[in-house]
Amino acid sequence: MKMLSHFTYLKDAGFDFPAPMQTMIILCKLPPTMEVVAQILSQTSPNEIKNLKPEGIIKAAMLSFEQKGTTRGGGKGPQANKHCEAQAG
Repeated sequence: MKMLSHFTYLKDAGFDFPAPMQTMIILCKLPPTMEVVAQILSQTSPNEIKNLKPEGIIKAAMLSFEQKGTTRGGGKGPQANKHCEAQAG
């Protein structure tokens, strides 16, 4: 979201980046944990790449982040807290 605000600021200043260029910049700045998003897009046809929008990349990155969060924690955090509270009481 911070990058989108920078793009908006630049647009207001007269430097309008095309959506595909914004998309590629966002892809380059994704952390290594999001390389799945880049891999999926590398399999996209050239015609579809011309129509990429930053919102699509952000949505894919958010989904990837949420999926990794649910698989790592597995919901064990709150259970562990309840277990500690039961022992303390």
